[in-house]
Amino acid sequence: NHQHIVVFEKDIEIIWIMFHILDFSSELQSARLMVLENDKLQAQDYTELCSSKPFFQFSRIYFLELMSHYYERFHEDILGLNKKLAENFKNSIVSHGNDPLDALQGIEQFVYNLPQMITHPSYKELLSKRKNLSDTAIIVSTGPSLTKQLPLLKKYASKATIFCADSSYPILAKHDIKPDYVCMLERTEITAEFFNHDFGEFDKDIVFVCAGVVHPKAIEYLKNKTFIITQKVLAFPYYINLKNFCYAAVGFSVAHTLSYLATHLNHKNIIFIGQ
Repeated sequence: NHQHIVVFEKDIEIIWIMFHILDFSSELQSARLMVLENDKLQAQDYTELCSSKPFFQFSRIYFLELMSHYYERFHEDILGLNKKLAENFKNSIVSHGNDPLDALQGIEQFVYNLPQMITHPSYKELLSKRKNLSDTAIIVSTGPSLTKQLPLLKKYASKATIFCADSSYPILAKHDIKPDYVCMLERTEITAEFFNHDFGEFDKDIVFVCAGVVHPKAIEYLKNKTFIITQKVLAFPYYINLKNFCYAAVGFSVAHTLSYLATHLNHKNIIFIGQ
């Protein structure tokens, strides 16, 4: 009745002998039986196991079972294995979010932003029309080093495509450095205020790239500007299945997302400033 059985074994010779006695070829082929040699497992192996189906879905009822008293001799190894599995299951769970209220806010705002998403150009359309326009991309974050790098950025702005974080946008506008792309990922209302500006002609031809979960106020502030809304890699957008709008809002920061965008637009040189 088991969908999968995962066997961790340090002494692989025991498994070798067992396979000479019993035929598990069909179970191995269908991955119903998985045999893993403890000593050869790398960190990535644990990550892939604990984040894949169906193991991740049942992670909250995880239990490492000893099949006989023989294995009590190896209790230190077993405790170490159990610790690694528990840590990786925890990391996989946290990677999907650690706050249910935050997740619900994201779902609510994604639904609210859907009409604007599907009535504006898609991420695929953006890529198809803007690939290969420039060799060099400069990604502007809003760290402590940005202020001293602004004069150099202004000097070379015309020689590169400028991608900037939402928080960098008003700073660049103040110094008359026009970005080509501005990106927002956060879902909070306070970050939406970065777009609460009317810079007139300065905003012309800037493309604002927003994750679907951003606060609706951010989209409202962009009403008369050029923007696209894309999806984050989350379960709810996945089941909506809007394939043309892609999962472009990836990574843990705006700089990560912009680096993917710059790569997909075929920029050969990508420079990060303001970190």
